[in-house]
Amino acid sequence: MKYILLFASIFLVTEVTLGKSCIEEREKVGKSFLLGAFKPKCNDDGSYQQIQCHERHCFCVDKETGVQIDGSAMKDGIPKCHKISTKKRCMNQHVLSMRHSLLGSFRPRCNDDGTFQDIQCREGSCFCVNPTNGEEIYGTRVFGTKPKICDSPCIRERHQKSKFAMQFGLLGSGAPRCRKNGKYEKIQCFRGLCYPKAPKAH
Repeated sequence: MKYILLFASIFLVTEVTLGKSCIEEREKVGKSFLLGAFKPKCNDDGSYQQIQCHERHCFCVDKETGVQIDGSAMKDGIPKCHKISTKKRCMNQHVLSMRHSLLGSFRPRCNDDGTFQDIQCREGSCFCVNPTNGEEIYGTRVFGTKPKICDSPCIRERHQKSKFAMQFGLLGSGAPRCRKNGKYEKIQCFRGLCYPKAPKAH
């Protein structure tokens, strides 16, 4: 239950912060009375609408930051933002961290195509992430070094079960124990019971 409340609190704080950004920008433009100034369109929750248009040009933006996604602008047309935004999410998050310049704010490392690098580091620790959305892979965080491998059947199963347990406040997830090379530990334990990991049939 406490995990559910924690996630709800984080969600509410995030929504208020994001909404304030778009609404403040829109109100600031409205008070400036500048002819031709771009006024962003906001969703009901205060985030940016994914498609923005200005003077016959429409383009995609990150709904959290409002940063225009490179290569998405179209003249007299509507871009397909759902195919573009996920690949540019890392770059948008990187730009946002530079814009606010908050002490200790996380600045992700991005690939050339805009996706997240598999391994991210922050404050002395490194961990694996999903390259599409930047989500941390549970159980991969290490201190003073970097993970040796980020993807394997064991790592994927551990992440899925750990994430499920966190989301629903479950005590014990049954997540497998993985070796540093990503393979299953030969002996697995859950709630005091230990058993050998059966090899998969080929």
